[in-house]
Amino acid sequence: MVLYYNIYGDWEKAGELSGDAEGVKMLEPYLKAWILKGLVPDKYMFKVVYNVAVVTPVVQKYVEALKPGMSAEDIHNLAFTVAKENGVEAKEVFKQMYQWLIDANMGPRLGKLIYAIGADKVKKALGA
Repeated sequence: MVLYYNIYGDWEKAGELSGDAEGVKMLEPYLKAWILKGLVPDKYMFKVVYNVAVVTPVVQKYVEALKPGMSAEDIHNLAFTVAKENGVEAKEVFKQMYQWLIDANMGPRLGKLIYAIGADKVKKALGA
C-alpha cells in the first residue's frame, strides 16, 4: 500500500492498484500516522526520480529486456538474467536500478516496484 502511495501520491489510487481498496481505506489513517512519525522503513519511503546521471549499460539492458505482461516475480528475476549475461553480480544490477529509479542504493523488492510503476512507463522514461 505504501509502495503504491509513494509512487502515485494518492491513497485512492493505492487502493485501486493494490487490489484492496477497502483495506487501504481502513488503514489510511494509520499509514499516514506511521509516515508522519517516520515509522515506515526507509526502503519503503522514496520518490521515483529516474536519475539520468546514473544510467549505465546494465540499466539500459535491464530496461530494454522488460516485456509487456511480465509479472512482478519475472521482473525481479530479470535482474539475475541480466547480471549473468553481462558478467556482473546480481546485487550490482539491483543497486544500479535503484539508483536510477529512486536515487538510492536499495529499496522495495525491485520486481514489485517496477510492476507498480508500470514496465511501460519505466521503458518510456529511459527511451527504450
